[in-house]
Amino acid sequence: MELVIFDLETTGLSPAANDIIQIAAVRVRLGTVVHSEFFSTFVNPGYRIPYFITSYTGISDSHVCHAPPAAEVLAAFSRFVGTSTLLAHNGHRFDMPFIHAACAKAGLQTRPVTYADSIHLSKRVWPDSRRHSLDMVIERLGLDTSGHRRHDARGDVGLLAEAVTRMWRTLTPDCASLPMLVFNGVLPVAGSPARPLADSPIPPLAVSPALQAWRHARDRELLAMGRETESRSGGEAEPAESRNSETQKTSTETIDQFLDSLC
Repeated sequence: MELVIFDLETTGLSPAANDIIQIAAVRVRLGTVVHSEFFSTFVNPGYRIPYFITSYTGISDSHVCHAPPAAEVLAAFSRFVGTSTLLAHNGHRFDMPFIHAACAKAGLQTRPVTYADSIHLSKRVWPDSRRHSLDMVIERLGLDTSGHRRHDARGDVGLLAEAVTRMWRTLTPDCASLPMLVFNGVLPVAGSPARPLADSPIPPLAVSPALQAWRHARDRELLAMGRETESRSGGEAEPAESRNSETQKTSTETIDQFLDSLC
């Protein structure tokens, strides 16, 4: 059984409105991470990266300005994947919809692939828990996060690969089969010409109650923070460094809360 464990970073939470800015992946063969078979690249979205995404991921315009576009990156990623089964954490609700949307936006011909979501693996290992975010999985397994930058696809995919192999061996010691649901997704047909966008419609995005709640909570927190800042400063403008620091903290916390709610 061969997996390609991958992670994406994006400009936001909507596959229809936002875009991929980083992909990282590593191959796992029969439960063993093949560190020599690693895929990693930034992706140029064609516009400036929002500040709160830079504060969350550490990825700035300077990282992506000379990177290849999504169509080129996804074709290379498809070649790397080959016939392996893809796996991402929260991949069913986040990563694979982003790949589907990116293929549609670029008008790429696609091929079928199979993929799994490691959240389902976590639910098999800890059936009594209601929390299965990657942070919770890392904490339960006692993984060493030093040397891994969180919310950078390269760091996250390294931690996820270690977490997946440990959970996998707990349920299936020989790792000959995958003890969880497998879904059908798409990747580009490597080297195929792009089709007109009209032939590749982006599936409509349903805004979940969790996403709506996250947006409202974020807006309330930013408004409250602004009022508190004005009160502390007696109506005078606060230094930009202080505002940026607090905005970064608020953005990171609210994004973490939303992603945790999906797990």
